[in-house]
Amino acid sequence: MNICYISNSASPSKNASSLQIAKLCEYISKQKHNVKLILPKTGDKKNFNKFYKIKYKYKLVRLKAFKTFPIGINYYLYSIFAIIKSDYKKQDLFLTRNFFTSFILSLLCKKHILEIHDDIKIESRIVQLLVKYFKILNYNFLIKIITTTQSLKKRYRDYGVIEKKIQVLHNASSLKSQFNPYSKKKNLNIGYFGSIFHSRGIEMILKLSVLDKKNDYYIFGGTKKEIDKIKHKARNKNLFFFSTHPLLQS
Repeated sequence: MNICYISNSASPSKNASSLQIAKLCEYISKQKHNVKLILPKTGDKKNFNKFYKIKYKYKLVRLKAFKTFPIGINYYLYSIFAIIKSDYKKQDLFLTRNFFTSFILSLLCKKHILEIHDDIKIESRIVQLLVKYFKILNYNFLIKIITTTQSLKKRYRDYGVIEKKIQVLHNASSLKSQFNPYSKKKNLNIGYFGSIFHSRGIEMILKLSVLDKKNDYYIFGGTKKEIDKIKHKARNKNLFFFSTHPLLQS
């Protein structure tokens, strides 16, 4: 099959989303499919394959007109230009995390899968309108919606998305861990790395830290403003916050 992933993420970079997309494309390539990854011309000036240690290579296509993360009007323009650049008539399947890209692909009658990692509330008003009132997530050419948690699946089901369209696939990693779950160590340092939006399960981690006071919880993610908001509610001493932005360290 000819499979195309349209990504908005800066790559290569230390972003978890960029890593996940790069390794997913590698896995699909490993299965003998022809894979094309569309990207904006952003990210570190490093060799993509070396940065992500890609063994099963695939085609990279960068849109030179988009030299920063596409926001505002560029968010919509990027979707249109990326689909055109993909040579979409030759593609059997598309993957994306972009709601507007999904909408355009449905209009073009192209089969695709949409990955959803956050609540619709963080998207633009136009995207929210398309999801809630035009029901774009129920369009036939959107063959599957992937969410990372059961709670996120429920949230979109409440928005009117047909339940059988949604499949939960939890985040995974190709890294091999040396962690011994049966360690006799009495106190553990437990880390969380990623966004601290409500839909990412941060509330569960906060509740767990209250019940599990013998262990320390280190949360790496979010801006100083987001962290201060959480600190106002969570005051237990086994919680430690660090912004992932070096200029916004708490």
